[in-house]
Parts: sequence; structure tokens; C-alpha cells
Amino acid sequence: MYRALSGEGGSGLYDFVDAMAYTSMVVSVSSVVVLCFNLKNYKKHLDTFILFLLGLPLTIIAVMGFTQDMYLDRDPDLTPKYRLHFSQEQLKKESMIIKVQIDSLVAAKNRIDQKRFSHI
Repeated sequence: MYRALSGEGGSGLYDFVDAMAYTSMVVSVSSVVVLCFNLKNYKKHLDTFILFLLGLPLTIIAVMGFTQDMYLDRDPDLTPKYRLHFSQEQLKKESMIIKVQIDSLVAAKNRIDQKRFSHI
């Protein structure tokens, strides 16, 4: 709730929904803990059960969204699914050569741009 009300990190609608999802998860987990420890006196904790039921849908949606975000943020598997006609060492060696050439090209472009805009 602090994040939603403080405006930390942009304070848009996404921050508010994100804060509500975290709050819903905390309410659901704490309700489950209370209900598990007081299983014999569940009639006294009807309000806790109602809180659990109210927070459960948003908790499920938030957990599914967080797991999907983690799945999408993974590094992609770039291993080829077919046989290569060259060795892995040759691939690494040529990749390094290409990387150095690209870095040199970027450095040369930056030097040209710096010379072009240095007199302004």
C-alpha cells in the first residue's frame, strides 16, 4: 500500500494494481495461517475465512502474472535443434571476432559523431 500511495517509481495505475496484488497476497497468506492454527475454532474465525475468499482471486491472478513475468524474463535457449557443420570452439571464436568488429564499428561511429558535434 505504501508504494501505491507514495508514488515511488512512477505512481501510475500499474503501481496501484501491483500494490493491491501484494496486499491481497499478504491477506490471503495470513488468513490461511490463522485458519490453520485455529482449525478447531473455525467458527470463531468466519471473518478470516471471508477475507481469505475475498483476497483469493486477486492472489491467484497476481501469482499467475508474476510467474509469467519470470518465465518471459528468462534468457532464451539459443542452442540449435539440429546438427552443426562446425565445432562449438569455431563458433565461439568467430562470434568473438564478429563482436570485436561490431564494437570497433560502434567506436568509430562514436568518434565521427564526436568530431562532427565537437565544434557546436
